[in-house]
Amino acid sequence: AYADGLVTAEEQRAINDANAKLVAAKVDAKTKADAEEAAAKAHANLKVDGLEIGGRNLLHGTAFLTAPERYYSTVQGNKGTPNSVAVTSTGMTAAGVITDRLTDIKNGQKYTLSFELRTEDIDFLSYNYLMDTDEGNSSVVPSFTLNMDGQWHTYIVTFTSNINRSQCGLMLATTRTRVGTFEVRRLKLEKGNKATDWTPAPEDIDA
Repeated sequence: AYADGLVTAEEQRAINDANAKLVAAKVDAKTKADAEEAAAKAHANLKVDGLEIGGRNLLHGTAFLTAPERYYSTVQGNKGTPNSVAVTSTGMTAAGVITDRLTDIKNGQKYTLSFELRTEDIDFLSYNYLMDTDEGNSSVVPSFTLNMDGQWHTYIVTFTSNINRSQCGLMLATTRTRVGTFEVRRLKLEKGNKATDWTPAPEDIDA
């Protein structure tokens, strides 16, 4: 430019070229940002796809305010935060504990079972059933190998039911014939394939 403020044609072309490059750079940056956002959303969707969260505890009586039903065992409720129940084998072919028989199970539904357990002498829970006096018991619940260090450990398993049951209870039991004790708390069955924090069934709270 000269002192009179006039811009030559060559300078104007340079200015136009610079402006065009600036606009192109902004468009390119926005395109990349949009692509990155889309990729991030797609990745998040992949993480979420297949994730089913129920949340509601389908088992009744897991706050152990009263002694639960026993299966060839002795049971002892222990006060705590939350309460727990100690299950002692009497040397029979199996020994376990059963939640209140108030749970409905649907064929084809995916469920996640979670609980905390401690023991020093029981290494396996292999006799786990849905107990239903009217419609029959079912061994749809998987087995658990236990840590025997006497500390609390969390156990989680997801399974798909192949039966319909109404008014059933969940039994956790060992088939070890030797005398031994396991203690369980925070027992929860919920729909879906992700375990969430333990809460008692709403009916237990309102009772």
